[in-house]
Amino acid sequence: WEKFINWFKKLFGEEEKETSGKILLVVKNSLLPELQSDLDVWKQDIKNEYNYEVVQKTISAETPEEIKDFVKAEYDSGNLKGVLFIGGIPTVMFQDKSLTVEGSTAIYPSDKYYIDLSNECFSALISKEECNSLTIDIACYKFENEQRCNDFINKKSLFWVARLTTPDYNARNLNGGNNLSLLSLYFKRNHDYRTGTELYEHKMLAFLPMLDSDFPSEESEIYRNRFLNQGSDVEKLNYYSGPVDLINTPEEYKFALEKKPYEYVFYNGHGSPNSAQGITSEELAIIKSKSLFYQLSSCSNGNFIEGDYLAGNYLFQGEGLLVTAMNKPSSGVVQFPSTESFLLDNGFNFADVFQRNGPVLHIYGDPTLSLTKRTNSNVEIKNIDLGQIKIPDNINDFYYKDFNVTIKNLGDEKINIMIMKSGETGTNFDEIGSFLHINASLSFPISIQPSEEIIFPSKLLVHGSLQPVKFSVNYNFYSNAKNPQPNFSISGELVK
Repeated sequence: WEKFINWFKKLFGEEEKETSGKILLVVKNSLLPELQSDLDVWKQDIKNEYNYEVVQKTISAETPEEIKDFVKAEYDSGNLKGVLFIGGIPTVMFQDKSLTVEGSTAIYPSDKYYIDLSNECFSALISKEECNSLTIDIACYKFENEQRCNDFINKKSLFWVARLTTPDYNARNLNGGNNLSLLSLYFKRNHDYRTGTELYEHKMLAFLPMLDSDFPSEESEIYRNRFLNQGSDVEKLNYYSGPVDLINTPEEYKFALEKKPYEYVFYNGHGSPNSAQGITSEELAIIKSKSLFYQLSSCSNGNFIEGDYLAGNYLFQGEGLLVTAMNKPSSGVVQFPSTESFLLDNGFNFADVFQRNGPVLHIYGDPTLSLTKRTNSNVEIKNIDLGQIKIPDNINDFYYKDFNVTIKNLGDEKINIMIMKSGETGTNFDEIGSFLHINASLSFPISIQPSEEIIFPSKLLVHGSLQPVKFSVNYNFYSNAKNPQPNFSISGELVK
């Protein structure tokens, strides 16, 4: 009978498409069956938008080690894009020997344990006594080889991990995190946003209380103007296309959260698990913020094992859809989130932007969401081969080899682009890279009109001190085009 249905669909052009990826959905058993209908709607939304398969796994009392085995099995079977935890799914603690807080080794919860499939960072299970005398019953890990851990952190993440754990979860109430009402409301908001029924303003709200507490007034004003210019001291850049409202006081910030449906909120200030400068979890529960997406640059706001965690209140006590937050104390600089804002503003989803191996930054909410849609235009940018390049015989002589980076908009909509050196390079990049001068404007967001071709004159400084070598320098290329190429390269061969 199943073969007949598939034959029928094929005959009438309705054959099921092969999925382009899969998401592992790990759900606490106490939430079912009541939450299943909401999960089914979400699964269909994911299939409609990404053609992803969603594999659902229900757990009850499984340990993090057992859950990691599930994750690894799905990864090994191929095409795993991400893992989403629903409810009070357990985590592990990470003892970070590379960081001290008030003289003690830092320890914090980290779901990046589930990404570290080869145990490069989470390599040694340690006792509670060694783990800062932690008395709660959560497994604690540390790295054995710092270089291997750092190499893992600097690699591209295999897949993303995010969680939807309600604020009542804490290390002493491991049955918490499963507020059915809050989770059901979240999935309904998620569906309304995807289908366009949730209204909001394409505006950013920013609050930087660290400016007032940590900097003299004159320096604070310089940072404030630079932030409003989106990172420039001279002119306004356009990483984020909407207006940016920079709020000055806690009262203004709380009023804006309560009264105005901002799309995107950026916060930078000192913090703890359930509070930050100018705002607390208790206040968020009263305010019921109307904003949707939050980037919290603040210490420990994502530390969900402490109870009533701030990121969870941003996410669940209001209209929130996603929060990025740190799980431990961390130093930060007040600056505009330029790269993240550009990518989000041009159709990249939150998984694209915040999928990282580092054990600190975590995603709360559904990272398949995005701020905007891609255009229907295609873009063309080609690899550049400079061929053989003659090195001057005299060590003090030099000349410039000129070349062009050409970008074409092949469609009928405006395309925004930004190019950045990727760090993935061929032979002797450190020697060649400092001599390769790409037009600086490509490091900032620029627009190309429909059917337009823009040529960016660039050059290679060929100096007598260079050695014969074949080289290849890779660049990441970001745009809101329908077919965004991930990178292009500039290569050549230096010869005597």
